[in-house]
Amino acid sequence: MIKAIAFDMGGVILDLDMEKCKEAFRTKAGMTSIDEYIDTFHQRGFWGDLEAGRIDAEEFFRITLELSAPGTTRQTVYECFREFIHGVPAQKVAFLKEIAQQYPIYMLSNTNPIALDVCRDIFKEIGFEPEELFTGMFLSYRMKLLKPDPEIYRRTIEGIGLPADEILFIDDSPVNVEAARREGITAVYYEPGTDLRATTLAALQSH
Repeated sequence: MIKAIAFDMGGVILDLDMEKCKEAFRTKAGMTSIDEYIDTFHQRGFWGDLEAGRIDAEEFFRITLELSAPGTTRQTVYECFREFIHGVPAQKVAFLKEIAQQYPIYMLSNTNPIALDVCRDIFKEIGFEPEELFTGMFLSYRMKLLKPDPEIYRRTIEGIGLPADEILFIDDSPVNVEAARREGITAVYYEPGTDLRATTLAALQSH
């Protein structure tokens, strides 16, 4: 029986637009090497180091500005990051508020402090306070671990304090879903752009 639900953030709660983000870095920041560092599910090089907590935001900005066109500012980099977040559909927010009345809900996400700041700004615009809604947030840069590393799931299970099979985890990466299942978590795949409510309720009904 499911007693808690953990959601991935980007691609599940937030709608993402990777190509728009990369185009912004190319055109606004002049960072022609952007394709070397990011794709839909994984960040590489110093981008991956930021998500894994191996470097901080200051070091990330320093490296990014070195790789960008002269005159690029931190604000420009922040604005390029913001292009990654397409938005938070109102129906998802309504569903999260609804399901949080029935289950403790958590966030388990590969993310970084800059992206989190962008998300907070977007959340504020719609009156959505993550800390008020989520019982806990397991974030890669704070944990210094990245999905699909088995340890990030083990520490999440420990942090939630329930048997693994009583935790439902929803992610848009099949690799991350399979890794969570290997640790005993009841994990299901969410296809970006589909009905999050339907995916979650179907998983709850079948488990």
